[in-house]
Amino acid sequence: MPTIVVTGVGVNCAAGRTFQAFRAALRAGVPGTSPIAWIPVSRQAAIAAQLKDVPLTVPGRLRRIARRAVAEALADAGVTAAEAARAGLYLATVSGDGLTAERMCGTIATAAVATRSQRAALATFPSGALADRLARDFGLGGPRDVNTNACASGNIALARAVHAIRAGRIDLAVVCGADQMKPITYYGAERSNILGSTVRPFHRDRDGTALGDGAGALVVETLASAQARNARIRAVVDGFGISCSEDPHEIVPQLDGRGVARCIRAALADAGVAATTIDYINAHATGTVNIEISECAGIRAAFGDAADRIAVNATKSFTAHLSSASAVIEVAAAVDALESGFLHETAGLDAPDPALALAFVPPGGQRRAIARALSLAMGAGGVNTAVVLSSAATLPTWPAMSSPVQPAAATVWLSAAAVVSQSPPTLQGAGAADRPTTLHWTALDDLPRLSGGDANAHYNRAARLALAVATRLIEAAGLGEAELVSERFALIVGTMVGGTSTWSEVLARTYADNPRHITPSMALCHGAHLGATLISRRFGLIGSTVTLTGGITSGLSALGYAADLMRLGQIDRAVVCAMDIADAPMVRAMALLRAPAVAGRDTGFGPRDGAAAVLVETEAARHARGGRRGVALAAVEERFAPVGAGRTAPGLVDEAVAAALGGAGCALRIDGTANFHRCTGGDALASADASLAPAFGDCGSAEALAAVAAGMACAAGDDAVGEVAVTALGVGGAAACAVLRAAVGEAHHG
Repeated sequence: MPTIVVTGVGVNCAAGRTFQAFRAALRAGVPGTSPIAWIPVSRQAAIAAQLKDVPLTVPGRLRRIARRAVAEALADAGVTAAEAARAGLYLATVSGDGLTAERMCGTIATAAVATRSQRAALATFPSGALADRLARDFGLGGPRDVNTNACASGNIALARAVHAIRAGRIDLAVVCGADQMKPITYYGAERSNILGSTVRPFHRDRDGTALGDGAGALVVETLASAQARNARIRAVVDGFGISCSEDPHEIVPQLDGRGVARCIRAALADAGVAATTIDYINAHATGTVNIEISECAGIRAAFGDAADRIAVNATKSFTAHLSSASAVIEVAAAVDALESGFLHETAGLDAPDPALALAFVPPGGQRRAIARALSLAMGAGGVNTAVVLSSAATLPTWPAMSSPVQPAAATVWLSAAAVVSQSPPTLQGAGAADRPTTLHWTALDDLPRLSGGDANAHYNRAARLALAVATRLIEAAGLGEAELVSERFALIVGTMVGGTSTWSEVLARTYADNPRHITPSMALCHGAHLGATLISRRFGLIGSTVTLTGGITSGLSALGYAADLMRLGQIDRAVVCAMDIADAPMVRAMALLRAPAVAGRDTGFGPRDGAAAVLVETEAARHARGGRRGVALAAVEERFAPVGAGRTAPGLVDEAVAAALGGAGCALRIDGTANFHRCTGGDALASADASLAPAFGDCGSAEALAAVAAGMACAAGDDAVGEVAVTALGVGGAAACAVLRAAVGEAHHG
């Protein structure tokens, strides 16, 4: 595998508007918290780490915050415009740049025709739009990825970049985590009893956390790329680990820390280093009572007696909790420690909790030689992550290989598929006439049974759809505890918006009426990642759980990520699912964003609830279950152009198809986003042979994965048509293609 290094760092938060200012604040012991501005607040939770020179009323506020961090990281790494054109962008964000749309919620709800500002606010609401705009700002033409996995998102963005580099897809990437404290996020946290009077991680009297605004950015690349560019190497990224806690909850952590310990062990194994080599841990520590109990127990379980000599600190004592930005900024703090040998204190830690009993960095900080560090980030919903970093001094003196080592070729199988939707995913078009669809389809009427009934009724519909389709797939495939409860099993979810449209409207309307009417269930039960939480809870999953939120192509992105993880030897089996819903705010937004030629009239296409899932397995995993399988997943390729939010680049589809097929032709080409584009006033791709029938509707990111499920029938069995290419054209300059291939001499078992 190629050696991966950090060559650029950017920070923009209240504790430091640049990386250098941030480093100075850590040494001076000056936190970035101050009294909250602009928001009526509780006297018991009245501080935050806001960027007060960027008012809440500024459109695209988070883009401005993130842009500053990305610009610094690119300049720090010395990346030229030509080099940026090949660089990937891996963004972590929990709520994206949706503040403007939330502020306009009342006027948008009553608008017959959208104003220019309303259209702009709606177009930039999805999380993927922030990545699209940043890519255009900096000319980043490589892969573009967004993930939303609560407070673990920043580490997962770094892992996504590392895996793409290891898979040989890129050699240079920008990783960014960005979030802001909005009025509704403040009140959601305050009403859920998460906030405290100050931020004092590990303190015996800690009483909660504080929120804030911020962005962190890293430039990571292969050692060969860095040496060829003569870039300064700040640190080495050695490994990454992820786990899901048993019986995950949307906010309550597992107090014994087993999930945390598993992610630490996974990161050490991925890095190929012993626990005794870790000198320093940058903890997730938020200042809440239970998170510190869980995290410290996990550290103790993973390191044993060695934990007594490992220095531990908490960067959130300076930055406050910046959601997805925190993990990236905490990696930046670890990079600083590896470079300088200075470990910052945990601000305010004058009386450590004796029950936690770790080697906390003393007041004033300390200097010591640091060869290897670990940075932890945990997310609500049970996601635990760890990143292992080492000093640039550990690198060999000889030049790196000029190109990354490609992972060994391996066959990846699509063994079963399931769809939950209003109508079956029937193909239409000359290339698919009268061809039956061999998959497990369930009507939406069965959603309550498959999604846990009344026990889960308070969760958003997108999360329940994800649980329903995963349940249908797992039941149909006959997967049991032996296959599911394994660190080698992954759950990868793709969605365009997930439950965030429901979450934003409910909270924004209630906030406008009376913030005190906001309830914990409003705040905690509607996140985009909660589908993964419900699935993990239902089936006892403990392995990797990742939710991608880049846009309409997220379903195929999730499929490609699962295949890459298998070819890299990280996992043996995965459930990949995609879902989106037609809740009231989404239906309204789609109508207002329609092209002028179709606005105000019924096109016959519209947003609908839908979810699709496929079971992906390695050859060995397939044989272990008795040889069941559907078709081979020959390739998944994505192509991107930095055209900005809301724009399409249809030519990218042909580029993705050519890359996936290696320049050869295919027997059948299915347009997996035809209904989405028809819904907004566009057309299906002329180059496609087939698409899902209009009755299926526009199901967001689920449409393309449902097209894969339908395409599996065309690529399998005695009357297989040959290779099938399923395409997806996204807005913001994204396209994807998955190629399905029949296996010779084996029957299809569905």
